Amino acid sequence: MKEETFTLLKNKVAAAGIEVFLSGKNANVRYVSGFTGENGYILVSQSGELFLTNSLYSEHARSTVRPPFTIREIRDDPFKAFSDLGSSFRGMKMGFEADFFTCSFITRLGKALSVSETGLVPFEGMVEEFREVKEPYELEAIRKAQRISERVFSGVLALVREGVEERELALEIDYRFRKEGGEHSSFETIIASGPNTSKPHAVPTERRLRKGDLVLFDMGTTVDGYASDMTRTVVLGKADRLKKERYTIVLDAQQAALEGISAGMKCSEADRLARTVIERAGYGREFVHSLGHGVGLEVHESPCLSVSSESVLKKGSVVTVEPGIYFPEWGGIRIEDMVVITETGCLNLTEAPKELMEL
Repeated sequence: MKEETFTLLKNKVAAAGIEVFLSGKNANVRYVSGFTGENGYILVSQSGELFLTNSLYSEHARSTVRPPFTIREIRDDPFKAFSDLGSSFRGMKMGFEADFFTCSFITRLGKALSVSETGLVPFEGMVEEFREVKEPYELEAIRKAQRISERVFSGVLALVREGVEERELALEIDYRFRKEGGEHSSFETIIASGPNTSKPHAVPTERRLRKGDLVLFDMGTTVDGYASDMTRTVVLGKADRLKKERYTIVLDAQQAALEGISAGMKCSEADRLARTVIERAGYGREFVHSLGHGVGLEVHESPCLSVSSESVLKKGSVVTVEPGIYFPEWGGIRIEDMVVITETGCLNLTEAPKELMEL
């Protein structure tokens, strides 16, 4: 997070009518403080900034947490540490991440800080708003992650043959991500074949690939904490007329969205670009999810390119464009690219080929 962005965050906290903001969501903590571990809290206020973590991560925190944060070790009981800090916050209004902290945590936090219920104020999107627009270093990490994904995808295609289990391919992809320099898979790798491709978020199974199967790959890795995400659908053997026809519809829908989206457009309008193509082909009911989502420190983050979203696409945000159609017992087809939103359109970060592959 740039210094000027950090100042904007502090100003946003003050404008919200709260004296201090508490974050514990890993992606937000990392973005604001630089901490790359899995157990940390940040407190942001006009009077100062604190970073809290337990002893398992204290050494790691000292090497990653940036100024102006003061690091404080909380050992095994965060509420004891918050209680010790209580006098610092007594009488203040504290904002917290409503979509992260549990009701139980907030109740115990209020007791530890001797803060009334009205003194703890839920917020959503306090940090996420800033994360939407990517800095050059963030875009570079996403590009690196995507190049790794594409190398792994290209290599694994040689393993797509009759008799191979879905889960074997998924495990091979996860292994190759690490071997190629990715930190880990950015989500549970999806490999689906045949009728299983009708499930948009299928879980790899023991099903063995057969001639004529659609095979769907949804995969991504991370570099410096930043995710990649891509989907390709191929055919094992020759594709029949219906598979070719439906694949072309999805590809045309994606192309319409890629050609039409730009900064300043409502996310619902972006979704409509692809959805209109699919509806005209008679498959509107089979497009069961949104067009896409933001990608960054989380593989699913704001904005959401859904039919009901009033959010506006921002220059510099990274989003997926992934139309798909799904038919129970027959299968499904999805094609997904990641793009950077620009003032006049978008820049595609995905270089993997999209013509229908018959393996």
